[in-house]
Amino acid sequence: MATLEQVVDAIRVKVSDYAQPRKFDISYYEAAISFALSKLSHDFHEEYLTITDVPYDREFLLIKLATIEMCYTRSQSVQQSDLDPDSADDFGPVTSVQTPDLMVMKRGESSEDTASRWLRIATDLQAEYDDELRNSGGSAFVAEIVVDTVNRKSMKTGGLASRKLDMGLPAVALSAVVEGNTVALTWGKLYSDLFQQYEVYRATSITFSDKQRISVIGDNHEVEYLDTGLQLGTYHYRVYTVNPNLIKTPSNSVTIEVV
Repeated sequence: MATLEQVVDAIRVKVSDYAQPRKFDISYYEAAISFALSKLSHDFHEEYLTITDVPYDREFLLIKLATIEMCYTRSQSVQQSDLDPDSADDFGPVTSVQTPDLMVMKRGESSEDTASRWLRIATDLQAEYDDELRNSGGSAFVAEIVVDTVNRKSMKTGGLASRKLDMGLPAVALSAVVEGNTVALTWGKLYSDLFQQYEVYRATSITFSDKQRISVIGDNHEVEYLDTGLQLGTYHYRVYTVNPNLIKTPSNSVTIEVV
């Protein structure tokens, strides 16, 4: 099972960010991996909260998705600042792309050309991912890249949408107390212009295989829920933050015993 460090190292090599000093710190890679986990969960209709949840035979798909995100990041970085022609890490090959013209970068090319190159690499990788996903029994939308806005197809509608709509919102911290046959859930308030709703789930299995949605809350200031009338037993809870694309980010899970 791959560790976070191993996955980050693999992505660094693929996006030519292995030279010192590195262009992007760990936070960029963690954000890309977070997106990849959300997308992989969506495409396989399963729940991958961390790298260790991803089956061994799908780790390469996780790395490919995170690499696609980092290609977008490289493109945006180039668009926001002038390319330094002496920066060696901007001229290395992207090892997972086999198309020869994408593996060669001419010194002196414009920032616009460089940004477009990273977008073309992302497009090629996305096509590879879509093919591999279909062969693995999953389902995915085909990417469409618009250079100026760096849009992709929405996972919810299939239409073009901002990339951040396909990324999960931050998770909230959940806590719970029990009194009699009532469980009081509380969580941190989420501030985001992309907030759609909170969704509260309850399960009797610690793996959440039998989870049930017990509440939908459309006000981000409403951060508590009372689960009443429970029978004796052990219950597990999570609260999901949901964006307008219905991409869900789970909170920590809490376990309560009603006795």
